[in-house]
Amino acid sequence: MQHIAIETAKFCDVHGFKYESFSRFPSTPKGLALAVVAADRMMTIDAYQVAHSDINVKFYLDEFDRGQQLDDDRLFFLISRHKAGFPIITDCRVVFEEREITRKQTMQAVIIAAVEDLIAAGFTLTVGSDDFDGEPTREIGVVLAQLRGVVKGADFHVEAYRSDEDRGMFTVEDDGTDDPIGSYMTAIAPYLTRAKRIAIAA
Repeated sequence: MQHIAIETAKFCDVHGFKYESFSRFPSTPKGLALAVVAADRMMTIDAYQVAHSDINVKFYLDEFDRGQQLDDDRLFFLISRHKAGFPIITDCRVVFEEREITRKQTMQAVIIAAVEDLIAAGFTLTVGSDDFDGEPTREIGVVLAQLRGVVKGADFHVEAYRSDEDRGMFTVEDDGTDDPIGSYMTAIAPYLTRAKRIAIAA
């Protein structure tokens, strides 16, 4: 389940600094506003300043997600706005809008890398879905245009063909992450390496 968490770093003689999540909020602009206020209050407590060294606000998609941290500069900007008496719900809404724009740009970069590398390796690509069957092509622009309709809930597949013995397929979907490439066949895995690196680095 998507959520926002406040995490603090505690120092351990054995493991050094270790982050622990101690409070969760809904993954909404209002939830982010509450997390910002809570983080500000935590940082003003003397006991916190002695026992903790750092505090993060992170966005999680589910229990297994590694999370994405709210930039420290943005966190302290929101805190300063709150301290000055400004309602920060609008600022938090902007954060969510910017995160979505960045996510979509990363998704596009991942798809472009996959398509470019497969075509450069000599594959012909065919895009398909439940409602659409594309024509085989080696034109990058054609493939990208057919995949532009990828939205949440939609499930596209891209077939890669180089010979009867050398073919594969990968799926493209918007599952809320930065990586639109879902399942894929091991035969084409080497040609998806750059795309996967882009998604991981996001």
